[in-house]
Amino acid sequence: MFGKKKPKISKDRYKLALGDKEEPDTRARAPRESAWATCRLTWSGGPGDQGVLLDISQTGARVRFNHRPGLPQFVRLDINTMSVSVDAEVVRVDGVDVGLRFLEPV
Repeated sequence: MFGKKKPKISKDRYKLALGDKEEPDTRARAPRESAWATCRLTWSGGPGDQGVLLDISQTGARVRFNHRPGLPQFVRLDINTMSVSVDAEVVRVDGVDVGLRFLEPV
């Protein structure tokens, strides 16, 4: 544990573990605008949940809740103050923050 050298891992083992993908994903995400607005996530078969919109772009948004939300893969984001209502995919849940990818550009 302490005082031992890290094992050397060959490039072949990395390729085997990560697949044939050698180039990292370099796609740039759309520029985000900071926002602070109440919003609501709804989904079929669920009561919905209210949160705060932290930032938004044409392709996605980040929403913060006061608790760790249990969300399905697809939700609807409604932001009344911005007149936005869009279907989205939940791509990341990090504690109380949720990352959304819009299924259509806003």
